[in-house]
Amino acid sequence: PPVVATHIPTPKPISKNIGKTLYNFQCQGDFIHGMAWFPNGKRIASSCLNVQAWDATTGKHVFTYEANSGASIMSVIVSPDGKRIAASSQNVQVWDVARGTLLTTYQPAMAGTAQANPKAILGGGNMVYDSAWSPDGTMIASSVDGSGYGYNVQVWNASTGKYLFTLQSKPVTSSTDYISEVAWSPDGKRIAFTIDQTVQIWDVATKHLLLTYPTGFFAWSPDGKDIASANGDGTVQIWNAKTGKIIFVYKGQVLEPAGVNTL
Repeated sequence: PPVVATHIPTPKPISKNIGKTLYNFQCQGDFIHGMAWFPNGKRIASSCLNVQAWDATTGKHVFTYEANSGASIMSVIVSPDGKRIAASSQNVQVWDVARGTLLTTYQPAMAGTAQANPKAILGGGNMVYDSAWSPDGTMIASSVDGSGYGYNVQVWNASTGKYLFTLQSKPVTSSTDYISEVAWSPDGKRIAFTIDQTVQIWDVATKHLLLTYPTGFFAWSPDGKDIASANGDGTVQIWNAKTGKIIFVYKGQVLEPAGVNTL
């Protein structure tokens, strides 16, 4: 097998200003399930039972975007231009950032249907656990997990809420095929998502599966050439997004029962 470079972080003196708590922001009545920076770096959004936006410098509350799903909001994402904010729960809602008005609501499509059923709403543990804006801001990809809906990624028009297509990883799925993370490549040509302890990469134009890589949580590199992924052994692997070839393995993360959970 090829020799893979292994990097072990070298301890360095830490400035007293690094790691200093500037302020605390708390969610009342629920966990904080997701967070997102606004593109201008001036605000941060968090999700629990609703979506809160706050000043990234002072921690001052700026805006509350009220969800109507009645359930926890599992992820929050800000559009590339910073003008819209979307929250994933038992549906996906998109708001105007400045006015706080609801622009559109996406109701996930039932399994085997050609388009979304506006009367179908996920309930209980059946939810949209993550969503991602396309780089041009025109589409959103959402990971749909639920009985009757299947375990898949559905892509829809971010302005109209219209269903566009589904990336179905398996003909028959079960709760073991839970999808917790989805992300577009920086060039908008591919979508990657986690399923059954793997990362799958799909071609947006052809709707074909390009690559399956055995790993967990992941993040695209800014140029879209590589992916960093977390593993249960406490390591982080960097690998080529086209070939799956491992480039680096980073060791040194404290190994806990859950391993590395985010990147």
